[in-house]
Amino acid sequence: MRKVIGAVLFALTGACLLLSGMILSNLFDDYKDSTDAAYIETAAIWAVLGILFLAGGIAALRNRHS
Repeated sequence: MRKVIGAVLFALTGACLLLSGMILSNLFDDYKDSTDAAYIETAAIWAVLGILFLAGGIAALRNRHS
């Protein structure tokens, strides 16, 4: 069960980091509907959320009997 939870958390990590990268790509786009700070802030929030999912995935896969 821990492996399934870890796999789901790693998948969520990938999704969050992918979304963060897509948001950051708007910084280099010609059309902008918000300031650069709004894109950076939103991307940072998704990146931090991804890092938290990564930490959860690592914790789920750790061997607790060592």
